[in-house]
Amino acid sequence: MPVRLDARAVGVLLLLTVAGVVCAESNIEPAHKYVWCENIGWTNWLDADGGSNGVKVSDSYLSGFIWAENAGWVNAGDGSPADGVHYANADDSDFGVNLASDDGLYGYAWGENVGWLNFDTASLGSEKARLDVCTKRFYGYAWGENIGWLNLGDPVYFLAATLEADCNTNGIEDACDVDEGTSADCNSNSVPDECEPDFDGDGLIDACDPDIDNDGVPNEADVCDATPPSLPLQYVEPDGSVKGDLDGDCDVDLADFAMMQERFTGPNP
Repeated sequence: MPVRLDARAVGVLLLLTVAGVVCAESNIEPAHKYVWCENIGWTNWLDADGGSNGVKVSDSYLSGFIWAENAGWVNAGDGSPADGVHYANADDSDFGVNLASDDGLYGYAWGENVGWLNFDTASLGSEKARLDVCTKRFYGYAWGENIGWLNLGDPVYFLAATLEADCNTNGIEDACDVDEGTSADCNSNSVPDECEPDFDGDGLIDACDPDIDNDGVPNEADVCDATPPSLPLQYVEPDGSVKGDLDGDCDVDLADFAMMQERFTGPNP
């Protein structure tokens, strides 16, 4: 046993928590919610209480419950580490699975019917239990003394959490795209530039473009910064307004033509 705990007390605590405490909504990906264990079969990390008590992946720890048809409930942590960051795993008041700064998992989960599951498997090297924070995909193995290995990273049936922000749908967190240099971020807001507005389509997002509509008039002097990029520049006034734009919407269309007709056929002032 990894820590000196009263197993009966932990079992009672587990049952009370499942029955009466609502954890944060699970963020496990529905298409990747199962983990296989050779001795107890499939474990479901999402669907406890319809997802409201399933496993949730936070910045530095896991919380919620895993369900195994052949083994019952397993508690990955209550979501409230004593120090607010990591479970101490020193007694039955503060146990659970933690996420290390190097993406490795460590700590313990508890199931009344299976005992302790150990996620500190660094001795396995590249097969240690870990979470890729950029793809939210789990890898490696956790160990249960009474049930053997849980395979978190099967090539097909791997465990994964839902991405928090992936505006370019490349399967990688936006912040990682920026940090790794695969996406530009000229305004330093952790959103890849390819996901931000670029009115004139010149490859420079509006937040960083000194001439948003590319009409030759700088933004600060442009009274109309939404001039259609396709408009020939000879129709742009020095202040950025558009010749013939009677309604001031930065282009010339049927609305302007209607206004021209009204003024042309109306009474003289």
